[in-house]
Amino acid sequence: MADFLTEEEQAERIRQLWRDYGLTIVLALVLGIGGIIGWNFFQDHRAKVAQERADIFVDFETARGLLGPVEELAQDIEERYPNSSYQMFVLLYQAKDAVDEDNYELALEQLNGALELAKDKTFQSMIRMRKARVEFQLNKLDEALSTVGQVGAGYELLALELTGDIYRARGEIELAATAYTDALELSESFFDEQRIGSKLSSLPRTLEDDSESNSSS
Repeated sequence: MADFLTEEEQAERIRQLWRDYGLTIVLALVLGIGGIIGWNFFQDHRAKVAQERADIFVDFETARGLLGPVEELAQDIEERYPNSSYQMFVLLYQAKDAVDEDNYELALEQLNGALELAKDKTFQSMIRMRKARVEFQLNKLDEALSTVGQVGAGYELLALELTGDIYRARGEIELAATAYTDALELSESFFDEQRIGSKLSSLPRTLEDDSESNSSS
């Protein structure tokens, strides 16, 4: 129908539409443009923060590699990015340092902090594996057994081996033998087979073993 309107009539219709909807159109344009600018600013800010986190963590790792002081860098990461994955890695490094110094209580504290920050299941299993080893060193055998029981995929062999170590320390020889045997079935390297096989063969003989040996003779 617009094809049949005169130029004056079309101009008047445009003016009427502008009077009726002009403010709405302007607001929509302003909000749309503002949203685009705001989103771009947000993305730029996120990229900047991510780069800052990465840079300070690289500085931390570089200082560690050069055996330089890292305490200030670690504290800076903790204060600025307390809930980040970088803080998790800092805690893991600190736990390793504590273990190297035989400070297992401090290592356990650092590993608990790292576990709280771990979102990925693989990292959770890795941290639990390390935590169980530290608990074992502290002779917290019940806690170590509970922790290693929560270790997930990818660490089955190591978890079974440590389970055997824990049962052996508790004097539960048959359970230790079962754990070592299960670990041996998962082993795919000569060194794993030798290490775990040695633990299995060195287990004290149980009364059941003695009775079977006597009956066979």
